[in-house]
Amino acid sequence: MTLDEIQRHLNVGRERAVCVDITLLPEYPVVVRSVVIQRAAVVDVSFDLHGFEGGGLYYRGQFSTLEEAIAALEMYLRCPITQWENFTASGSYPEEPEELPIPETWDRLRSDLEVYSELLPTSGDFKRINR
Repeated sequence: MTLDEIQRHLNVGRERAVCVDITLLPEYPVVVRSVVIQRAAVVDVSFDLHGFEGGGLYYRGQFSTLEEAIAALEMYLRCPITQWENFTASGSYPEEPEELPIPETWDRLRSDLEVYSELLPTSGDFKRINR
């Protein structure tokens, strides 16, 4: 992706947002993390059970500029913007994981999000939100 591509989605895209990451988390194998950049340099990070939208854990961060948000996400995702995929356009989604203990995994994620800051970007003052 490029900065121009992200700006186009934010300015004229149907959703006025662009999803730059959808990942099945290896340490929480039934949990899908989604990272969405929105207008006004807002970033949403969502954690949902695979195949389900809603009922997950949702966090929103605010940045001063889009460039600041991108720099923070490059560190968080551990790859440069040029390697990001536009999931809004592609519609790609991780393959279904093998059957695993969902309640234990979900409870561990909830607990870890309260304790470990690396599960969210280090800047952006992320706060839990309801959807």
